[in-house]
Amino acid sequence: MSSLKDYTLTLSQSIPSVVKYGISNKKNDVRSIVLETSVKLTGILMATAITLTWLRNPNSYYQDGNLRIMSKGISIASEIKTSWDYLYSLDGLKVGVLWLLTILLVLKRWYIEESFMALQSFGVQLSTSSPFYLISLWSKPDHFIPVNDIVDIIIHEGFKGFQVIYYMAIIVKDQKELTLVFPSLLPRRKQLERIWRGSRRCLYRDKPSRLEIPQIVR
Repeated sequence: MSSLKDYTLTLSQSIPSVVKYGISNKKNDVRSIVLETSVKLTGILMATAITLTWLRNPNSYYQDGNLRIMSKGISIASEIKTSWDYLYSLDGLKVGVLWLLTILLVLKRWYIEESFMALQSFGVQLSTSSPFYLISLWSKPDHFIPVNDIVDIIIHEGFKGFQVIYYMAIIVKDQKELTLVFPSLLPRRKQLERIWRGSRRCLYRDKPSRLEIPQIVR
């Protein structure tokens, strides 16, 4: 359980009235970097092969309504030359789907980043990274909560499956459910307490009575 929550915590504070905390499960070890790089390079080679082959002679893919196997292909790399016949045997729609899946493989983000930004006198903004680079279609929209709607920011103890975890949440006025902070990663209590204190110092700089230890409900 401990190794699964060895997250990286980052702090950005250019001015005292704005503080941003980021949590990421990105792995920086050599094995993870090599694996991700290898997969992306393979995807780039496949996408390049499909694109260049089609650009060479797109009309030659079809003959009498059926896909014709080309007698000579463009060799992008010797390692993938044997895949030409399989590639040419697919119909146009399947080739397009294969190209799209290859691009998604290249753009796939192999880690999650979540952030919590506190703006003094304004409120807080929660955000979660998109599963894909350059594509925001599947990303969750940033969630801004005005400071006047924030009843409290708390740390609770709860259950996830059979595990006891701590999570940070925001009590919002006129809202029945808690708004979770870092809902995908659920970092450790030590990191949550640091974020809790820092965000309160920013939001309630003029209200010292609210700068107390985290609330933990058992």
